[in-house]
Amino acid sequence: RTGRDVVFLVDVSRSMLAADLAPSRLERAKIWSKDLVATLGNDRVGLVAFAGTAVVKCPLTVDTSFFRLALDALGPDSVSRGGTFIGDAIRTTLDEVVEDDDSACDIILFTDGDDHESFPVQAAEAAGERGIRIIALGLGSSSGGIVPGVTYQDREVVSRLDAATLSEIASASAGGVYLNVGTGTIDLERVYADLASPARKKRLEDGRAVRYREGFQLFLGAAMAMLFLEGFIGDRRRT
Repeated sequence: RTGRDVVFLVDVSRSMLAADLAPSRLERAKIWSKDLVATLGNDRVGLVAFAGTAVVKCPLTVDTSFFRLALDALGPDSVSRGGTFIGDAIRTTLDEVVEDDDSACDIILFTDGDDHESFPVQAAEAAGERGIRIIALGLGSSSGGIVPGVTYQDREVVSRLDAATLSEIASASAGGVYLNVGTGTIDLERVYADLASPARKKRLEDGRAVRYREGFQLFLGAAMAMLFLEGFIGDRRRT
């Protein structure tokens, strides 16, 4: 098989719960991710959740059912620390998910771009040096959306889309693209198909496994039937 590796890097910080993008920034990212994965064919997919820390939720695989289960479970509790450290998330992806010298790889980043000084542009440059492309989707309003359940000094916290930072992150990678979704919508399947069509693909290894089917039930049933019939058969003695 030939294809590309596609790693979904999803921001699960509490700012992604803002409802300026219905039903929320995070839920919309999940919907678009599932829609895209359904069209990828031979490509392998991976999933990394991040906020203050980054956690690999699904390594690169062709098992899209497992990917969707991991995606459905994403939320602010998926990571141990709050905040938004995009740079650390990219570095975790490079270290723990992406294979060495893998230029046939895309990182699809879903976030509002509210980074806490994690040097994301430098991390994107490291990805670019390995030939990895970052497709960044900026979610949320530039005027800000209220983060539910979070207050500071008795005031509601407002999270704003940082389009400038996300554009820099994408540009620093190898042929990266920034998609300013904002509070609108996007046909991500079509956009990605246009981006992936001319991109390099690699040979992907097939994994084979032997699965044994249990067949003892038939013989066990026959044995129990004979034991049951034994009670109706009398002893015979030769005279």
